[in-house]
Amino acid sequence: CFVVQTSKVKTVANTKKRKMSTAFPLLLALIIFCVKSQTPAPTTPAPTTPEPSLAPTPDYSGLVYDSCVISHLIGGASVTVTLSRNSATGTVEIEMKGPAGKWYAIGFGGSAMENTYAIVSYDSSRTEEWTLGPNTEGTMLTENSWVWFDDIEEEDGTRTVKLVRPYSFDGTFDFTAFMSASTTTMSVISAWGEEGESFPAKHLDKNTDSLTTSCTAAGVSTPSPVLVPAGDPTVSKANITNYLLGIVIGIIVYITL
Repeated sequence: CFVVQTSKVKTVANTKKRKMSTAFPLLLALIIFCVKSQTPAPTTPAPTTPEPSLAPTPDYSGLVYDSCVISHLIGGASVTVTLSRNSATGTVEIEMKGPAGKWYAIGFGGSAMENTYAIVSYDSSRTEEWTLGPNTEGTMLTENSWVWFDDIEEEDGTRTVKLVRPYSFDGTFDFTAFMSASTTTMSVISAWGEEGESFPAKHLDKNTDSLTTSCTAAGVSTPSPVLVPAGDPTVSKANITNYLLGIVIGIIVYITL
C-alpha cells in the first residue's frame, strides 16, 4: 500500500510539472504582450508651419464689384452716384457723374457741409478729396484714399469720375457699415458751380438726399457638424487587457489544480 501511495504522489507531481512546463511559456508570452500593448506608441512631432507669404496686390481694375446703389440722382439735380462693393478686398467703387465744364462735388455721410467727407471733380484732369467746413470749403486731404483711379471721361456734356478706395481710410468717411449693409441708408449732399468758376467758388446749386443700398449683409455661415468618433481606442485596449488577464488567472488556477 505504501508503495502504491508513493507512486500516486509521484504521478501527481509529474503531472503538475508537465502542466507548469507547458503553461509557463504561454504565460510569459501573454505577459510580454500585455506590457507591449500598454506601451504608448511613439508620437510624431507636428510639422512646422511655414511663414505665410504676403498676398500680391490685387488688380482693382479687374475685380468684380456688386452694385449697391445705381446712378442715384441726388436731390433731382444733375449729379448722380453709383456705389459698388468687393467684399473680399473691402473696397468700394465710386462712380460720379456731373456737368462737364463745371466743378461738382458729392459729400458722403452728412446732410450738411460741416465735417462731411467730399470728393470734388474740378475738370477733366483734377479730382480732390476734402473735409468740408461750416459753409466753407474746409480742408483738402493731403493723401488720396483711392487705390485705383480710372481715366476721367467727358461725353455729351457729362463728366464721369470713377475710383476705387477702401471702405475705411483715415481722415475720411467710413463706408464699412453701409457697404456691408449693416446700415441700409446713408446721407449725401451734392453741389456744383458756375461754368468757368473753380472750387471753392460759391456753388450754383446744392442738394441733400439719402441713399439706400440694394446689397444685403453677408450671411452667417452654418457651423460644420461635429463627427462622433467610431470608437474609443482607450476603451478597446482596456477590454483586451481584461481579457488577457482572465486567461492568465485561468492558467494559474489550472496549474494549481
